[in-house]
Amino acid sequence: MWNLVVALAENKPGRVANIADILGKNGIDILMTDIADEGQYGVVRLLTANPDKTRNILYNENVTAALTKVALVEMPDEPGVLAKLMKMLAEEQINVKQVMGCILERGKRAAFVIIPDGDPA
Repeated sequence: MWNLVVALAENKPGRVANIADILGKNGIDILMTDIADEGQYGVVRLLTANPDKTRNILYNENVTAALTKVALVEMPDEPGVLAKLMKMLAEEQINVKQVMGCILERGKRAAFVIIPDGDPA
């Protein structure tokens, strides 16, 4: 399991840019990001090499941030791979709250960040 940093940003221009600037100036390499509009606030999800340090930096800059457990799964980049992954999780009785995916190498490798619903233990 990995720790995903989940930060809140007021839903106004420049707020996410501020978070990215803070992390860049502190040497944090962002491996993956997902930004969602949740009304008055945006939710910024960040996968970094050092999530504890990332959260602490944001906290020290008065940005609300927490850690949540996620699974990071690498699969072949081929048709049907998402269905295969979801079936595997269902067989293990793992309900999925959110999935983010991307191609790492076209036709070869894909990666998925999975946020389970409930206790991931």
